[in-house]
Amino acid sequence: PAPQPRVVLAFPVHIGSGSNQADYSGEVRPRHEAALGFRVAGKLVERRVEVGDRVAAGQVLARLDEQDYRLAVERAGADARRLEALSDQQQRQVERYQQLVKENFFSANALDEIVTQLAGTREQLAAARTQLEQARKNLDRTAVKAPAAGVIAQRLVSPGDYVGAGNPLFQLSTDQTLRVVLPFPESLGNRLEVGQTLRLYAPMAPEERVEVPITEIRPVIGAQNRAIEVLAEIRNPGGWRAGGSVTGEV
Repeated sequence: PAPQPRVVLAFPVHIGSGSNQADYSGEVRPRHEAALGFRVAGKLVERRVEVGDRVAAGQVLARLDEQDYRLAVERAGADARRLEALSDQQQRQVERYQQLVKENFFSANALDEIVTQLAGTREQLAAARTQLEQARKNLDRTAVKAPAAGVIAQRLVSPGDYVGAGNPLFQLSTDQTLRVVLPFPESLGNRLEVGQTLRLYAPMAPEERVEVPITEIRPVIGAQNRAIEVLAEIRNPGGWRAGGSVTGEV
């Protein structure tokens, strides 16, 4: 039999401009997180913030019982004042004896002994002043202050608890500067570059659309999702919170 005729379709071709766009969902993370704790140990007597509270830089968040540390400051101060008085007395003695040595009413060896005693007292005074300064610092450390403005994300202790030095009390999350993490499929790995523009919007504030450049591309593909993580840092446009979701268009 004769072969069937082939069907040929023809379409006009037009040259124009277009875009290659892909949307992916990611996560909003805080740019900075800090675990806050006391640098000294003691009993927690006051907690001024709760989870979700917004705090300012330098704001006092909690206090320890400061009685022992205040007593340490008083003891160190009294010791320093005693040595200062003793040093002044020995200094006056040295000056008197130096004049007596010039007039041959006092031996030079006895003068050397008093000068040595004065030097030893001054060394003790320097150590006492160092102890006083350390005691004052420890007293100041009985209060935990926020190092930056942010939100209390987690609270780990309650009033009455004994807190060790370095034990975390609060988790502070700063939301003024945020980090967006978007997982892209590995098939796009060779097409993503630092500096490309991301268009971002979040369900928490859908009316806010933000355009930022890609600041980092993680070099390792995730073992769980086989994705390449793309990161961008943004100033919070308002209403965005760490832990929320975000959609990015590249």
